[in-house]
Amino acid sequence: MEQHLTEAEESVAELIWQHGPMPSGELVALCARQLGWKKSTTYTILKRLEGKGVLRNESGQVEALISREEYQSLQGCRFIDGSFGGA
Repeated sequence: MEQHLTEAEESVAELIWQHGPMPSGELVALCARQLGWKKSTTYTILKRLEGKGVLRNESGQVEALISREEYQSLQGCRFIDGSFGGA
């Protein structure tokens, strides 16, 4: 995974971690209900998350490539590296 996630990206990743894998259409409906997003917004965020290596949207099926725990661990390591030079 390249970098940290934006708040919007984390929201979608969290939905996948909780409910996935799932069809992309189901994720769009879930984002509409829970986040008030339009279809285009959800697909934009999906593309970003694919680019960052967090999830895969293949043949209309969305699945996480890393777990919530792996993401949190990476964020912790980045914080330590940035704050304390890795010490």
